[in-house]
Amino acid sequence: MLSLMRKHAGTWMIKIILGAIVVVFVFWGVGSYTSRRSGRVASVNGTIITIDDYRISYRNLVEQVRQSFGNNLNEELIEMLQIRKRALDELIDRSLMQQAAEKFKLTVSDEELAESIRNIGAFQTAGVFDNRRYINTLNSNKLVPETFEVQQRDALIIDKLQAFVSGNIKVADLEAEQWYIWNNTEVDIDYVMLEPQRYKDIEPTDEEIRNYFDERKDAYKTDPQIKVRYLHFKPEDYADKVTVSEDDIQDYYESNPEKFKSPKTVEARHILIKLNPDANAEEVENARQRIETVLDMAKGGQDFAELAKKYSEGPTKAQGGNLGAFRREAMVKPFADKAFSMKPGEISEPVRTRFGWHIIKVEKVNPEKTSSLS
Repeated sequence: MLSLMRKHAGTWMIKIILGAIVVVFVFWGVGSYTSRRSGRVASVNGTIITIDDYRISYRNLVEQVRQSFGNNLNEELIEMLQIRKRALDELIDRSLMQQAAEKFKLTVSDEELAESIRNIGAFQTAGVFDNRRYINTLNSNKLVPETFEVQQRDALIIDKLQAFVSGNIKVADLEAEQWYIWNNTEVDIDYVMLEPQRYKDIEPTDEEIRNYFDERKDAYKTDPQIKVRYLHFKPEDYADKVTVSEDDIQDYYESNPEKFKSPKTVEARHILIKLNPDANAEEVENARQRIETVLDMAKGGQDFAELAKKYSEGPTKAQGGNLGAFRREAMVKPFADKAFSMKPGEISEPVRTRFGWHIIKVEKVNPEKTSSLS
C-alpha cells in the first residue's frame, strides 16, 4: 500500500489520506527508537520493537537480497543498500499499520486465520491441508506454529486495513473534475526552434571540438561491459569418473568442521493459555491462575500430553503439546531460556511470553555434537 500511495501522491485522494495520517502522528507522536533499554530498538506510539524483532526483519531482508546477488553479497553491499535502515523502517511501518487497524477495531478471527493457513499451497498435499507437512515446513524454516500464526494474523489484519482504506474511498464529482483539469490543461508558450541541418557552414576547429568534449566527458561515457566465455560442467556427469581418496575425505572433514556440527536441541511439550500482549493486570492474573491449576495437575502425576490435549490453547494441542526437537533460536527468548535450562522429565513453572502463559515439560536434551568420519 505504501508504494501505491507514493505512486499516486499527487492525486487529491491521496493528499486527503496523507493529511489524516499526519494529524494522527501529530497527536500520537512517535517514540524515540534510539533507546536500548530492555533490548528494544524503537518505540512507536508506545509499541516496543525489540532487538529480536529487528534481527528477524534484518535476516529476512538479507536473505531476499542474497537471492539476487548470491555470493557477491558482502558488508559493503549491505551498507550501500541500507539494509539495516530498511529493516527498521519496515518494522515501524508495520507497527503504524497495526495501530491503525486497532484504532478501526479490525480483528482476525481464529477461523479466518485457520482458513488462510489451510489455503497456503506449501502446507497442502494433493490440494488438502496436511498438518504434518505444516509442522515440517515450519521446522525447516526455524519457526514454530505459535510464531508463524502470530505473523500470519498480523498480515491478515494489515490486509484488512488496506481493503478498508481502499474500499471506503469515495471520489466526489468536484475532485474528478479538478483531476481532469489538472491533467489536461494546456499552456501557450513562445519559443524559437533551431534546425541544425540549416547551419552547414559551421566548421569548428579541432581545439573547439576537444574543449567541448573535455567539458562534457560524462555525456560520452558508456556503461561497463565485459565479454566472457565459459564451459558448463555438470558434476553428475563425472561422478563415476572421480575417485576420492581417504586422505581427501579426511582433509575435507578437518577443513570444514562447521559442516559436521549439530547444535544443541531440546525435545519438549508445552501447554499454552493464550493472552493478548496488551492484556490488563486482571486478565494476566486470571490466565496465570488457569495455568497454575493445570500445573498442579501435571505435578500431581497426570499425563502431560493428555492435559495439553484438554487445556492447551496452542496449535499443538491435538499433538499433546508436542513441539518436537527445536533449536534455541526457534523459540521466543523467555520460552527458549527456560527450556534450555531444564533437564529431561522436568516441568517448568509458568513462563510468560507474548503468546500467553506456558508450562513446559522437557522430554529429551540433545547436546551439541560433531559427526565423526567413522
